[in-house]
Amino acid sequence: MVTGIADDAALLSTKRLSLLKSLSPNIRKVAMLWNKNDLGMSLRYEASAKAAKELGVTVLALGVQEPEDFDEAFSGMDRDPLDAILMVSDFTGPDLDECFERAAAMVDRIFKGAKPSELPFEQPTRYRFMINLKTAKSLGIEIPPTTVALADEVIE
Repeated sequence: MVTGIADDAALLSTKRLSLLKSLSPNIRKVAMLWNKNDLGMSLRYEASAKAAKELGVTVLALGVQEPEDFDEAFSGMDRDPLDAILMVSDFTGPDLDECFERAAAMVDRIFKGAKPSELPFEQPTRYRFMINLKTAKSLGIEIPPTTVALADEVIE
């Protein structure tokens, strides 16, 4: 048996879409760009696309494999006007310091005699959320104060 720290990135991808929709409630069509050669990213895309449907958002799926695929993806975005782009990413925000601290604590427990199979598999509990108000303002995006209050870091 093994133990460790999980990464529920599919849940985070859907949360990112929900935040995007809360910032701009009129969003109706979103392009989702991801590496379709990566199973984890494809699963995050599928979770995000499902969440989009539940939010009433249409998705333009833009899975890429090679650098040359980006030209076609960007052409697709030009042909089909969008309200937003969501990059489905490999790294979706767990606080790495927390993950490393918790992993070190697990190793310490194992060195002190705990069996890995007896230690629970844990999920991160802290995710960094940053808002760049300067960029939002330059794009004409008004970020609600309630959303700003959720941020770990706000760039003025």
